[in-house]
Amino acid sequence: MKEEWLLPSNDLVREVSCNVQVRIGKDLNLRRLKGSHDQHSAKAEEIRRSRSTLYESNEIEPVTFCPVCGASSETSTPRATIMGATYHQCRQCSHVFVKDRPTRGALERFYRENKEYAICYADPNSIAVRIEEIAIPKLKWITEVFRERFGREPRSVLDVGAGAGHFVFAAEQRGLRAVGVELSESARAFAREHFRMELQPVDFLNSSASLGTFDIVSFWGLIEHTTQPVEFLRAARSCLAGQTGLVIAEVPRWTSLGTAVQLEFLNTITRHLDPLGHINVFTDSSLATAFVVGGLSPVAAWYYGMDAYELITQLAMRSAGVNDGEFADVANHLLRLQPWIDRARMTDEIILAGCPLREE
Repeated sequence: MKEEWLLPSNDLVREVSCNVQVRIGKDLNLRRLKGSHDQHSAKAEEIRRSRSTLYESNEIEPVTFCPVCGASSETSTPRATIMGATYHQCRQCSHVFVKDRPTRGALERFYRENKEYAICYADPNSIAVRIEEIAIPKLKWITEVFRERFGREPRSVLDVGAGAGHFVFAAEQRGLRAVGVELSESARAFAREHFRMELQPVDFLNSSASLGTFDIVSFWGLIEHTTQPVEFLRAARSCLAGQTGLVIAEVPRWTSLGTAVQLEFLNTITRHLDPLGHINVFTDSSLATAFVVGGLSPVAAWYYGMDAYELITQLAMRSAGVNDGEFADVANHLLRLQPWIDRARMTDEIILAGCPLREE
């Protein structure tokens, strides 16, 4: 469906009207992708320990301005405190961010060196599932958006924060020139071993010009991890050839059932509101603002999420003594709620595609 999105003017941008092609929902077998409840409990304990330790350390810096619109953080509203980190919401663009966050050096060191963080993605047993159920559907969607927008097939893609390389591999298999950028040493080693590809360990903000130009630049779950989300989008815009091309960003959404569930179970968070992984959590307004400030006009959006599975996971970690068969039956019913959540746009994820914003 087509919608008109109106972005009000603020201190950084003039009023912008965008025609956005919207897709709702995604077929996804969540049970094939995630681990056991015992694994979730162990992961929740490790996340609680490591994040609490970090936020009690001296590697924390204050955020004085909203990472998206630049409004003073002193006017922002506290929304939740998780493992020692407090999420604030900007009153100007509605963006949600950790107000006192790890330093950029601490974040880069974590993603470069931490092997545990990449385990659920760099799993040899889930390669086929992740390609079939995650990488290929995303590739098909952005190909359709590109074809409708520019009247031809995309020929090249740059994937920034490529993880273990599943999306880059899927793009190569479909004939695209595909380049991946990834800081994690363990993720690059996985891609080298299982996909026979070399992901580039470069600092994207400082090295984007050296990577060349592409039809598509993608951030599959990256800009929420960065201290400079707008700068990443702007750098991606510079990697497009002229006015042709798309920048894609998949991010967590604040206004979602997943957020509501996690705010009820603050001590067992394993994804979404992880204050180390997700120092930014977007609203539709703040994501659109980030695109426009970064020189991009939103043209397509895809709403989907794992909210129902999040609810199941949290209940499972509190279901000791409950008959496994009975709980599995309840879980199957709860999973069927996700399409309703998607249609209500209460999903905990969104993908936004943007093309270069034309100057008037």
